[in-house]
Amino acid sequence: MGMAARTPLHRWLQALRGLRSDAEYWTLLKACAIGAVSAFAALALKQGIDWIGGVRLQLAERWGEAIALPLAGLVLGGLAGTCIRWLSPAAGGGGIPQVKAVLAHYAIPLSLRVALVKMLGTIATLGGGLTLGRRGPTVHIGAALAAQLADWGQTPPEHRRQIVAAGAASGIAAGFNTPIAGIVFAIEELMRDVSRFTLEIAILASFTGAFVAQLLGGVGPSFPVELAAPESAASLSAAELPFYLLLGGLAGLLGGAFNRGILWGLRFNRNSGLPLPARTALAGAISGAIAAFLPTFFRFNAGLDAFWVVGEAGLATTALAFAAQFLLTLLAYGSGAPGGLFTPALVLGSVLGYLVGSAQVALLDVGAAHTYALVGMGAFFTAVVRVPATAIIIVFEITSDFDLVLPLMVGSVVAYTVAERLFRGSLYQHLLAANGIQLDDEMSGDRDPRAAVRIASLVRPNGLTLSGDLTLERAREVLAQAPEPALPVVWDGNLLATLTPTDAARLGPEAQQRQLRDVLSHRPVAAAPDTPLNDAIYLMDRYALPLLPVVRDRRFVGTIGRADVIRAEARRLRGQESYPPFPAAQSYCIYRTRAPSHHRRSLLLPVADATTLAPLVSAAATLAQDSAADLDCLHAVTVPPYRQLQQSCPRLPQSRQLLRQAAHEAWQAGVAAHAQVRIAYRVVPAILEALADPEVKGLVLGWRGQQAPPIAGSIPQAAIRQVRCEVVAIKPAHGETARARRELVLVPGQVAGWAALERLPALAAWRPPEHLQVCQVRSPQGGNASRERFERAVAAIRPRLPVPPHTTAIRARSLGEAAARWLQTRHWDVVVFGLSWAERRQGLPRLPPATADSTVVVAMLHLLAH
Repeated sequence: MGMAARTPLHRWLQALRGLRSDAEYWTLLKACAIGAVSAFAALALKQGIDWIGGVRLQLAERWGEAIALPLAGLVLGGLAGTCIRWLSPAAGGGGIPQVKAVLAHYAIPLSLRVALVKMLGTIATLGGGLTLGRRGPTVHIGAALAAQLADWGQTPPEHRRQIVAAGAASGIAAGFNTPIAGIVFAIEELMRDVSRFTLEIAILASFTGAFVAQLLGGVGPSFPVELAAPESAASLSAAELPFYLLLGGLAGLLGGAFNRGILWGLRFNRNSGLPLPARTALAGAISGAIAAFLPTFFRFNAGLDAFWVVGEAGLATTALAFAAQFLLTLLAYGSGAPGGLFTPALVLGSVLGYLVGSAQVALLDVGAAHTYALVGMGAFFTAVVRVPATAIIIVFEITSDFDLVLPLMVGSVVAYTVAERLFRGSLYQHLLAANGIQLDDEMSGDRDPRAAVRIASLVRPNGLTLSGDLTLERAREVLAQAPEPALPVVWDGNLLATLTPTDAARLGPEAQQRQLRDVLSHRPVAAAPDTPLNDAIYLMDRYALPLLPVVRDRRFVGTIGRADVIRAEARRLRGQESYPPFPAAQSYCIYRTRAPSHHRRSLLLPVADATTLAPLVSAAATLAQDSAADLDCLHAVTVPPYRQLQQSCPRLPQSRQLLRQAAHEAWQAGVAAHAQVRIAYRVVPAILEALADPEVKGLVLGWRGQQAPPIAGSIPQAAIRQVRCEVVAIKPAHGETARARRELVLVPGQVAGWAALERLPALAAWRPPEHLQVCQVRSPQGGNASRERFERAVAAIRPRLPVPPHTTAIRARSLGEAAARWLQTRHWDVVVFGLSWAERRQGLPRLPPATADSTVVVAMLHLLAH
């Protein structure tokens, strides 16, 4: 009977569950949680601003406004800038441009860290008296918390964008107590997506955010009673229509000028060279100093949402309020301080509307000036943000006056039209464009993020290649050991073809001893760096290519593989990375010299320390002579991330002196040395971008060895893993001498690691040893090449060595363990680690402490003929 009683309910639940997937139900529950969390965050933000602002006003009463207000603005503005600069640079500004970029698949961080820093920075900024709003930051905080909850809850990738947009919508709903406006803003400005599920998530998050905000006592605007009183009821008569049109036109003109001023202020501050904390501190001090001489309602500008002009101030004071609010907002936002533009736009619109309404009442004595203040709010908001529907609904939800809708529509539409004629595009679109992110007006949620992507952002420069003068038989051996299923064939810097084992076998036995440039067709399938990613994927699928070569005017640039596309797409779906349409340069070359030379290839040598420069250049010069190449010396100068690379002007005397010393050392060794200075935020991207030069065929690195650290202690492991060319890392010993008595060479048991033997004659010529020991480190797990094959490989280079080598083999779990055993018995002046190309992804070997007084060389080469 119990079962029978439960059967209808059980069937109903089963039918309800069948309407949608479990993932969708969980996403809807997350939307409710996001709305509640956003409401709590909005309340915490409001309470924090009120408390800091109250303390600031108390200090003004005690110390005097002329001292306390500028000082508080200086300290709190500098604190806000410091938080943004050091804790989370992505938390700066208003926040809505960042959310738009994330929803358009760009790599802008959204996390709990961003939300907390945004909250702290906004509290300090608005509490310090800068004339910005808290609603934009509330949207940013809601979206960041939503993204964090999506990560914690393992939200499916197809629902992640809806979750982030729902967080932004709940921020609007909680900040203004306007749930409908939150939904409309998410659709009109952020997502441009009106699918059923997007609407459901946005509605749930907005409703929950507004409901919880009301339960907490309300965090919306402090709306004066005068504007909602019956005597200020809205109307739209024929006599008033010209004044509403005039108000819309003035709002459009001033809104467009406001947007231009915002962009000019940001550009001016970025070009000033001042760090972000200094800019925000200076803006806070100036704002406080100006506020000290303005009417009393400017003392606490974080509470400007309570000043909607209720008619108590005269026209002169109202006009002064508009001018001061306009200029102080440009000053505050242009500094880069965290804070929004919603409240300033609404305040400016209300003041402008009150001025126009007062003029209409004086001329016609029809209606009320308060109605024009409300219409001005919607019109100016539309002119700045270009979201007329959201502007109309925000004001309507605030007033609950349906008669206000028609005047709002007239003013907003006229303001939108005029503003578009004066300055096309929304402010947020231009803010993103200033940061290199181009979004069109018709961006929709269904847009494929790969459509506008250029494969230059995914190219692996200087990848593994086959030389055109290799025989086909030798190329097949290389392909058998290579980590890639296919390799490009390059001759004299030009791409000839892409060779796979199947292609090599198809050519037949008669072609095995011929060179690749003679047997392969010179019609390769390749793509240019500006090829859209969709087209590259089509080419790889159409011709069954495991990797696609990238060329520029037939000059080989690099490759893009299926794994690169899958890895980048997976990171994008997790919200960790995006596809930039045109990747921004991470370094900038400001100094370049070229030495006379007959070679068309070079080895890149980053230099930074004059104390180890001589042995490092000596070793690199020897390797360059062995490769018939030049040296390209690079000195990377780092600048703070708040500066633009193209506008940074570091002093060059020290860099030029270091490069001249390197060129002199190379000249003494008989090698031509080029020089370049690159400015960058970090050294590793400067190295990687210098390696993108097609003439650079290898990298020589130096580092300061320490007791038992990973070798990448000062050579960043990221660079080792990303470099796709030959790498030789050298740690000079203390008290370098021209000759090494004992040299130990350790290579792995597999054939793939024996490529380093190709560099052994050059390394032996650099420090001619009296005793040379070459050891094969065989893995206990097996998979090693035969001892006889190892002996033949060493015998092949024996004629080029200064002394006969002694060969041996031992079993060890790693090269580092084998080195520790050898160093326990005797001292070795030079220790050479030969690594296979695939081992670079597993990390470099750990240096034994006994190598502190030895020169250590780590060589990573691929199996190509030299």
